[in-house]
Amino acid sequence: MLEKNIQAYILKNLRGLDNSWWVKPTVTNLVGCPDILGAFKGRFVSIEVKRPGCKPSPKQVFEMDKIIKAGGIAFIGTSWKEVREELWKRKLLNL
Repeated sequence: MLEKNIQAYILKNLRGLDNSWWVKPTVTNLVGCPDILGAFKGRFVSIEVKRPGCKPSPKQVFEMDKIIKAGGIAFIGTSWKEVREELWKRKLLNL
């Protein structure tokens, strides 16, 4: 499956969550900006979407680290199932 299809499926499911806001930035001047940004249950969440087996670039890792240091949530997701599990681990979602 192409990365853009994975992103679209994850975003569709995230947008179905109550009391949340999600966006896929299409134009940004920030190299390494995560693929999906959102607000959920009072937290800033960013998701770098990758195909299974693919790794983030050093710049993507750098930006995710900055988000975490600023108090946000940042992680890599390769599927909707993996994103749900990450949100569950952070006590933001019930499985």
